[in-house]
Amino acid sequence: VDICKASEEEHEKLINEQNYSLSLTSMVQYCRGQRMSRNELDQLKLSIDEFVIVKSFLSATVDP
Repeated sequence: VDICKASEEEHEKLINEQNYSLSLTSMVQYCRGQRMSRNELDQLKLSIDEFVIVKSFLSATVDP
């Protein structure tokens, strides 16, 4: 499975749903399947309400 292509297809489906609206109050849940150092966690905590650049694939869901 090409994870990049699958991600693009899922993104397109989400955008095309009639009831979908992403706002700043939408909750997005993120799960990272690898260890995170305390320093990385602290940096992530400091990034609340900021943009975060990730150099890998993420799995995220929109909370209904």
